[in-house]
Amino acid sequence: MIEKRIVNADDFGASRDINTAIDYAFKQGIINRATLMVNMPFAQEAVELAIKGGYIDKIGLHLCLDTGEPLTETIKEHHLFGTKDFWKKKINKIYIGKAVRKAIEQEIEAQIQEYIRLGGTAMHIDSHHHAHHTPSILPSVISLAKKYGFKSMRISRNFGLGISPIKRIIKKYINHKITNSFEANTYFGNMQNYKESSLNKNDSFEIMVHPFIKDGKYLDWINFGVFYNLEEYNILKE
Repeated sequence: MIEKRIVNADDFGASRDINTAIDYAFKQGIINRATLMVNMPFAQEAVELAIKGGYIDKIGLHLCLDTGEPLTETIKEHHLFGTKDFWKKKINKIYIGKAVRKAIEQEIEAQIQEYIRLGGTAMHIDSHHHAHHTPSILPSVISLAKKYGFKSMRISRNFGLGISPIKRIIKKYINHKITNSFEANTYFGNMQNYKESSLNKNDSFEIMVHPFIKDGKYLDWINFGVFYNLEEYNILKE
């Protein structure tokens, strides 16, 4: 069963500094889960740190469909990697063409297989830039995650400020689809959303963090250039 309070570090494997920061956060009890970018250059190093640190069972998959090196060839033909404008205009829709969908599904499956090959056992899945919440892709992610035995999936942000009534309706639909098939925390957002909300330690929630090191300090990148001191986080210690 999924833990009631999750602090998840995204982007494990993206760089050596990020790996070091996430490893530190695990050892300090700041986080209790991380998700791995299997198509990034330091993924193997991240796994080795997790094995050495004794938290390999806390590492899920951070599905990556717009950054890094794709694991399959067909998706390159559609220029989906490294072209965020194309992603937003072509993919962020209710409907996508069969050829594009097939290419995306092949890449998703390849990343799932690589996660398992690398030793991932947490069987949790989320995604870079929340790609799996895209309505045109979500059914494929759900289907493939179920095929490979994943148990939990990240829901769409549903607390904190800045969620319009229309977005709330869309998010409610997305979260309903996810929670019908997977375990998930009741609430999801970042630390800024947590500070804006009335949630407390008795609620079931997932807090997303992005640890990195700058000038010798361990920080969490929130958004739009906002950074928090990672070492001041104490959600899991309360």
